[in-house]
Amino acid sequence: MLTATREAVAHYDALLFDKHRESTQAEFARAIERHHLYLDDRPRCDLLRPHMVDAQTYDRARRAAALVNRGIVGLVERLLRDPALLEAAGVPSYFEPILAIDRDTGGPCTMARLDGFLDETGTIKFIEYNTDPWGGTIAESDEFDAAFSAMPIAKEFAARFPFTTVRVLDLVLEALYVDHERAGGRGPPAIAMVDTTTKPTLLRELSYAASRGCPVVSAALDELFEEDGELFVEDQRVDVVFIPWPQLLEVLLGGGDAGKPLRSALARRSVRTLTGVSRGLLSGAKILFDLLSDPAHAHLFDRDVAEALARHVPWTRRVRDCKTPFGNETIDLLPYIEAHPERFALKPSGGQDGKGVVLGWECDRAEWQQTLKRAMSRPHVVQERVSPPAQPFPALVDGTVGMVDRLVDFNPYIWNADRIEGALVRANKSGRLNIYAGGSVPGKWILTAT
Repeated sequence: MLTATREAVAHYDALLFDKHRESTQAEFARAIERHHLYLDDRPRCDLLRPHMVDAQTYDRARRAAALVNRGIVGLVERLLRDPALLEAAGVPSYFEPILAIDRDTGGPCTMARLDGFLDETGTIKFIEYNTDPWGGTIAESDEFDAAFSAMPIAKEFAARFPFTTVRVLDLVLEALYVDHERAGGRGPPAIAMVDTTTKPTLLRELSYAASRGCPVVSAALDELFEEDGELFVEDQRVDVVFIPWPQLLEVLLGGGDAGKPLRSALARRSVRTLTGVSRGLLSGAKILFDLLSDPAHAHLFDRDVAEALARHVPWTRRVRDCKTPFGNETIDLLPYIEAHPERFALKPSGGQDGKGVVLGWECDRAEWQQTLKRAMSRPHVVQERVSPPAQPFPALVDGTVGMVDRLVDFNPYIWNADRIEGALVRANKSGRLNIYAGGSVPGKWILTAT
């Protein structure tokens, strides 16, 4: 934590414990109930202070994300055109039918996210590129920002440390319009949220778009049909489909009559998905971080991007039997990572929501060896440990206010593949910060004068 931010945090905590404890706790509880900010029966946040970052650090993180994102976007375009590079990257051959759907006509994800950690100097390391962050608590995070910003403590705090917040829901809406206009559309885009088996409940982000004039419908996959080359749900023509990546892959790889209208519409480019297709699939594959972090591939990127990758992407390798540079030595990859679990994380290349991720420093040796064995049968990466120092937060502990230590990440959003604005922040006591692994989604304040 930088000195200026540390001073702001100390000032907030003093205000909280000296005079604003009851009002902050009460307003926090009301916000959770009013907006139903729960995951199952657990509040999505138990921290009574927003995560704070100064404006200079926020801007540096955005610039770093822009360069790393440029590297990923450019690399994906190379992979789509270079079968040899695609094979060298370890992309499974069974993905080829998906890549072929819109290799020549497809567009990027409407929204993506670079997940990373800020160290005490304000330098960020990015560990993953998330191309399906729509269930990533955007609306809930905005609600916590608004709730904290309206509390009595915020007014007194801002008199000494002015701050601002970023309304990410408005960025979602703008990105939907930009995507629609780039595809030749006019007016608001018509969106269908689709599930392979049932009519789903709308994501809050899509409900927000509907409240701002976008036609939004919910449909089971078998309710989609084509007419005159366009995709429809009942009498609503659809421009964009939202379907989570695992279900989209099931539709594209599994065949089946129910998915024919969607597959056909994607192939003829009469409809798009919010996650993209070929470009979303490749840019979200963690095995790309092998190419991004290995100096042997630096020639694939311009100088600015190559320097940013070296600075902001940790050492990552696709799990396989090979020799590879690590630090100042060359290692036999498999024996080395088996012997040093405390230095590495193992991740399935296509995993989401933290599923299948094993942190060597938080597991026993038997689990590590079992995961490594599994990693040899399906695409995985091994990544050098990146974790920030724990930060103390005031929190609700068994109904009372106390101090807890939490690890915190910082994950800039990427809109339409070229705009970096806003970020998701998560906190947890373990290195797995995903909300489904017990993490919290605290409010976030950008300090504008420190």
